Amino acid sequence: MSFGRTQRRPHGNLKSTNILISGSKRVTPADVVLTDLAREEDASIAGERKTLYNLGEIIHELVVGSKFPGQHMWPILPAEPWTRLGKKRWKPWLDLCNHLLSPRAAENWLSRGRYPG
Repeated sequence: MSFGRTQRRPHGNLKSTNILISGSKRVTPADVVLTDLAREEDASIAGERKTLYNLGEIIHELVVGSKFPGQHMWPILPAEPWTRLGKKRWKPWLDLCNHLLSPRAAENWLSRGRYPG
């Protein structure tokens, strides 16, 4: 989420195939590279909200194993793929994903610097 702060613009084309992670144990921000940025003009049109929504889609895909089916399936309800994350860990991840995929919530908590979970 710090990409917009370091590049001073949204990524604009965030998807799982544009995230490269190096390292084999504990991953740090230095181990993550975002590739295939949208043109600056296109990224500005899409805005930070689109990049955050895309991050929610990526989290959903990592946990559930399939792409987020769309707004007709929001909010995401607790289910077995999420609870596999662990007794205390699944709820914050589900909350974060729901906030990122929400048609309205992500902008509100991002602007206040507060993150769910």
